[in-house]
Amino acid sequence: MQADLILYGGRVATPSGVAEALAVKGDRIAAVGSSGRVLRFAGLGTHLVDLGGAAVLPGFIDCHMHPLTEAMVDVNLTSARSLSEVYSMVRKAAREKARGEWVLGFGWSEAAIGGEPTRSELDEVSEGRPVLLARVCLHSAVANSRALELLKISRRTPVDEEKGVIIDYDSGVLKELAAEYALRYMLRQTPSEVKARRLQATLGKLASLGLATIVDAAAGIEELQAYRVLHKAGRLPVRVRVLLRALAVSTGRRSFTDPIRAVSLLDSLVDLKDVLVEDSWLRIQGIKLFLDGSLGARTAALEEEYRDKPGCRGELLHTPSELRELVSKAHSAGLQVCIHAIGDRAVKAALDALEDVARKECSKLRHRIEHCQVLSRELIARMRELGVIASIQLSFATSDREMAACRLSSRQLEHAYPWKLLLEAGVKCCGGSDYPIEDASPLTGVYNAAARPLPPEARGDWSWYLSQRISVRQAVDLLTASAAYAIHEENLMGSIEEGKYADLVALSENPLEASLEGLKRIKVLMTVVGGGIRHLQLRPQSRA
Repeated sequence: MQADLILYGGRVATPSGVAEALAVKGDRIAAVGSSGRVLRFAGLGTHLVDLGGAAVLPGFIDCHMHPLTEAMVDVNLTSARSLSEVYSMVRKAAREKARGEWVLGFGWSEAAIGGEPTRSELDEVSEGRPVLLARVCLHSAVANSRALELLKISRRTPVDEEKGVIIDYDSGVLKELAAEYALRYMLRQTPSEVKARRLQATLGKLASLGLATIVDAAAGIEELQAYRVLHKAGRLPVRVRVLLRALAVSTGRRSFTDPIRAVSLLDSLVDLKDVLVEDSWLRIQGIKLFLDGSLGARTAALEEEYRDKPGCRGELLHTPSELRELVSKAHSAGLQVCIHAIGDRAVKAALDALEDVARKECSKLRHRIEHCQVLSRELIARMRELGVIASIQLSFATSDREMAACRLSSRQLEHAYPWKLLLEAGVKCCGGSDYPIEDASPLTGVYNAAARPLPPEARGDWSWYLSQRISVRQAVDLLTASAAYAIHEENLMGSIEEGKYADLVALSENPLEASLEGLKRIKVLMTVVGGGIRHLQLRPQSRA
């Protein structure tokens, strides 16, 4: 055998120990061993890369993110620290847009900027352009008057909080299905090639962070079309697995009084089940259902009321019978079901539906609950018994710590973001970032999950937060082997073994051997996906 690519002189982490080198043939790992042994597979045209002692791990897998949302953002508001700064950033972006083009902002939170943007204030800085500013959780947004006009939203537009259609016209606030409707409308005004080009750039950035496979965790038709454009042209830098929304918000409203509603896509998904698998680069993984909202927007469904808003327990977006019907249809078609459930009331409803429909078959199709931020020991035990996978976001606890402490009671906090409890109970878990809500860097996620850093000048009792630290090894596993299991590909990826995909990341230091603070200094030196080098900061490769 003549290898196409050989990495040598490094520390290659395999299930059986540390090797020095590996050889790649096509898109597969062909040999792993000592540098002397592996270099025998070099021939004319073989690319040789001297690792110089770098650590090589399996390429990271992120089981939950939203790349197209990030790709389309014009104004990143995560760094804003005041409302005036937000308005200044919007004004600058609006001036750079042609008349009629949308301005999409993302990443603001009330705690960071000291309040919420408003429709009237956005009108003053938007230069006549339609503006939509999505909160950091993506479950709430604020629109200016021009955007609301294009969206056909007015004081006459029906509001239905039980269905997640939450609108405050005076302030311009849109929540849940109304916010999703606005984002989908904006995306559909953007030419497909523009979306594909911006998406390719975002995926390239993800490859530079060491990611080899990502799961788009709530894709609509827009995302799928953009991925297919890139896939057909051979322009996907990472592997993409797609969770298609079971319910798509309709953007074809004709008048201001038409209700905003969601339309089921499950019938067409079931009909297309046999053709949904594309190849090893692009694949429909399953379906996504939203059962509640977010803690930040106080729309996550809790058993107890919110500590900082008496009488509010959030919203369940489906009745038990509706949820059971959706889960049943997807399960019967052999589709993996992934249910967004943040609050304990939502997690219970999700488990009830999965138990009614799937019972002992949950582990066969590897149905998942996304987020699992507020649980109880009883819910954790039920997840273990049913074989439901907990899809957790490694940085959520760190980012949400102050907000959660305000929103939740001390009793709720005992089982909030309980990553350690889930793993100790034997619940199968997988990891993700929820990018762009969080930093997409897997190493940042590993650090936050293992260190759970405290806020500056922390005061009070943070034991609920610190007690749920997990080990670096556990965190890395959530983004490699366990992530591969969650997407039914543990035989193809997630570890460095002969015959598996040549999806690899070379790091300046092995995170399993670094100190917690040392994790923050590790650099991604190279990413290989399908045998192709997608990111390289090592010395230029040579040919044998």
